[in-house]
Amino acid sequence: MALCFLSLPFVTWYFGEPVEIVWSCAVLFILIMIRRLTAGLRDDLKVSRDIGSILLKRLLYDRAIARWRQ
Repeated sequence: MALCFLSLPFVTWYFGEPVEIVWSCAVLFILIMIRRLTAGLRDDLKVSRDIGSILLKRLLYDRAIARWRQ
């Protein structure tokens, strides 16, 4: 799903959509990624203090560490 949202600005640009649509799609992708990476972050920080590892696992595996270890 992340790859589809990442490709959306490029696809809209390729098909000649207005620049406002292209930027809106890019901002939408950024907001979705920020939300995915930070949702439930407090619970994960209780399990592990390595924030880099937490964010990497959330990005690659799309899972929270707190639920992963249960």
